[in-house]
Order: sequence, then structure tokens, then C-alpha cells
Amino acid sequence: FIGFVRYFFLDVFSFGAGGGPIAHMDCLINSSFYVRLLWTMLLPFWLVPLIFFVPKFYAAVMHKIRPLEVAKSYQEELELKQLQRDRKRQAYERAFNRSVCTLLLLHPLLCQMIFRVYRCRTLDGGEEWHTDDYSVSCASGVYLTASTIATCLMALYPVGVPAMLMFMLYRNR
Repeated sequence: FIGFVRYFFLDVFSFGAGGGPIAHMDCLINSSFYVRLLWTMLLPFWLVPLIFFVPKFYAAVMHKIRPLEVAKSYQEELELKQLQRDRKRQAYERAFNRSVCTLLLLHPLLCQMIFRVYRCRTLDGGEEWHTDDYSVSCASGVYLTASTIATCLMALYPVGVPAMLMFMLYRNR
């Protein structure tokens, strides 16, 4: 199961099955490591809202299609309003749970990409080059910018997501 999740969901820049990816997206699109880093870090910002709002949109459409429930008395009207509030609350809770699960599935990928920024290798000439993109020197401005951004992103993903989950668990104990 972990292999399935890794190859189909966590490695977003390759596609394949079984023993590993068949091809990487680099074969189709010529992109640097830093472009992949940017897209990976932005992945939760479009995927989580998509997972959060699509079911809510579907529920709103189904609410318009569903026949209108008419109350015969004041008590039934109060019960219908309470039922509608409960349905909205349950839909919100399901959407929130899906969003948190998606963030947890993406968390290893995000952390891995952040820490890969710091992988440099010293070659024979004494120069350091980035192991994922040998066209970038570890002394260049591009690398320094990426490592500064990665340092800031460490507060958001590797530290922030577990801290958020710990806060949520502590609050709802």
C-alpha cells in the first residue's frame, strides 16, 4: 500500500506503477529542480481548497435539486432548520477531514523537497554543485535564494503542520 501511495500520489512529477515510475515529467517538460520545488510547495494551496470546496459545491447543487421540504407546523419548521444546520456542519466536518488527510499525505513529499534543496556535492575541482541540478552551483545566487526560501518553508511544513495537528489534538482532547 505504501508503494502504491508513493508512486501514484507522492511522486507528483513522475508516472508509473509497480516497481517504480515509468517516466519522469522531466522527459516531457524541461524544468529545473527549483521549478519543481516551487510547484511542489504550491501543491497544497490548490489541492486542499479543491478537495474542501468541490464537495461543498456538490452539496449546494444537490440541495437545489432536492425537493423542498415543507413544514406543517412551527415545531416541524424548527426541526427542519436544525436538520439543515446539522447537514451543513457534517458537510463542513467531512470537507475539513479530507483536507487534513490530503495535507498529511502531501507532508512527506513537501518535507523531502525542502530538505533536497540543501544537497550539494563537492566535485574534483573543489566546487560545490547541487545534486538534483548540476547546472546550479551551491555558491550561486539562485542556490542562496532557494536555500533561504527553503529555510522559511521549514517553519511552514516540517514544523508547522505537526504543530498544527498537535494544537488540534490538544484542543479537542
